[in-house]
Amino acid sequence: MSVGAVSIRTYICSIKARRLESLLDVFEIAQDRLLSLSLDGLTVPELLALLERYALLRSRLDALRYELASPFEAPGRG
Repeated sequence: MSVGAVSIRTYICSIKARRLESLLDVFEIAQDRLLSLSLDGLTVPELLALLERYALLRSRLDALRYELASPFEAPGRG
């Protein structure tokens, strides 16, 4: 691989990292907004529906965590 190809790949990885950082910033802001809301006044069916949606989002977060951590975990340990 040529030096130019390495620097282009590094640049592309840097762009991807910045994009991921930006998306995580947006996610953090959304979490802060969610945590600031009161659940008072919601009905049991509404709470259950929100809990179900939260469970789905949580499983997606677990998948993202796996993707982020997988380069650092030894095969067979995870």
